[in-house]
Amino acid sequence: MDKKFKEVAFVLAGALVGVAFIPYKDTLSQIFLFIVFAIIFLIFLGIGGIEIIIKIWISINRKINNRKNEICIYAPYDIDIDTSSWVNISLRQFKQKMSDAKFKHCVKKSEKSFNLFPVVINPYGGVYPEVNTSNLTSLDNIFDYVRDGGIYVNIADIPFYYAYDINLKRKVDTTPLPGDFLQVRSFF
Repeated sequence: MDKKFKEVAFVLAGALVGVAFIPYKDTLSQIFLFIVFAIIFLIFLGIGGIEIIIKIWISINRKINNRKNEICIYAPYDIDIDTSSWVNISLRQFKQKMSDAKFKHCVKKSEKSFNLFPVVINPYGGVYPEVNTSNLTSLDNIFDYVRDGGIYVNIADIPFYYAYDINLKRKVDTTPLPGDFLQVRSFF
């Protein structure tokens, strides 16, 4: 959640605390209870309570899915020479090999849909699917997935070396320039 939103929630909670202790007559006691509950809710928002609940929900769903042992294959498009690096197997063959090895698996086409899976496989080698190459949105989503305890497996080559831009229909080099530390991305 945005830091400014949390700060506004704290400011509103503080303002309501000031209003809550004004002496009320008996007819306004219901408003007093409403103000107290609003204060508690705003403080909960301010400390990031919604984010905590979402992370707990994701981890519970991931643990439930762990029992299923289902693996997510993150494949929004087919594998070929333009969309992968150091991979000479088609997506159909890759899925067949997973089935032959008796792995429960499913194919997902969006990086937002694999948050519930314990393991995600990138079948494109050193290339990963990128929605927005200007700010590397998909890469940030993958890093968030790993930070939250997910396992992201790259089947070949250097992970995240190239991004495949669906709009350009080609690979884009995403490695940082030498000496330009502002472009370096990290899991931490």
